[in-house]
Amino acid sequence: RQEPDEDSDEHKLYLQAYHHVERPTAEGMREARSLLERVLEIDPGYALAYESLAWVNFHSSFNGWTKDPWQGLQAARRDAARGLSLDDRNSYLRSSFGLGETYLGNARRGLMELQEAVSLSPGDAESHTWLGIGLAFTGNLQGAYAAFAEAHRLSPNYHPIFLFRGDALFADNRPREALECYDQFLTVLPEYNWAIAGKAACHVECDEIELAREAVATIRRQSPFMTCDYLHNLLQAKDPEVVGRLLTALETSGLPGRTKTAKPEATQ
Repeated sequence: RQEPDEDSDEHKLYLQAYHHVERPTAEGMREARSLLERVLEIDPGYALAYESLAWVNFHSSFNGWTKDPWQGLQAARRDAARGLSLDDRNSYLRSSFGLGETYLGNARRGLMELQEAVSLSPGDAESHTWLGIGLAFTGNLQGAYAAFAEAHRLSPNYHPIFLFRGDALFADNRPREALECYDQFLTVLPEYNWAIAGKAACHVECDEIELAREAVATIRRQSPFMTCDYLHNLLQAKDPEVVGRLLTALETSGLPGRTKTAKPEATQ
């Protein structure tokens, strides 16, 4: 398939959507989704539109910008798979599909796809960052640190590195270092609720309860959906010990707590 014409309507719409995806907010994700749907109405074969749709769903799920985060993760994987069916050599589509598999509990397949994305684009900081996310999510923290270090070497100012290194450091019981990473990320995207939640949990583990409560109050102003139940649903494929620490800290900080309602099991 030929690359889209840079002067075409669909390419101009895609660039508008991409701007929102790279600077995610609740309103921006709604606008990006609308723009990308228009792109695909014009050109159903526009593969990268599916990759951006996957990220709309990832961002929405991790930030409380959708009612059901598990369905959001499933939609992200589905969108990435559709894009891969059009262009199976695209590292961005490969990474987004790998993340979807990983978040949904298919760690072996997910990590294989993330490794393949790095093989396709070894000089791309994004591919190394997404591999690091998958490794951290599945508990391989040393592998994650190595992937983030390589991403940082390739692009020192690539801000997602700091967010996901923060997640790894929290999982590694290093909350003070994780706080520094979350703060650095939030200088770029101050409305990103997932980072604010990580920061709140770190404050609790550093015995800074008032700062944690301030962070959770910000989340509650920005998202009507994000609760501990919401996050439990989102993270059901992640190490339950790490998830338990996170949710306990957030409950302590004032995020509405967990109920006894059973959650659906992770996809096998």
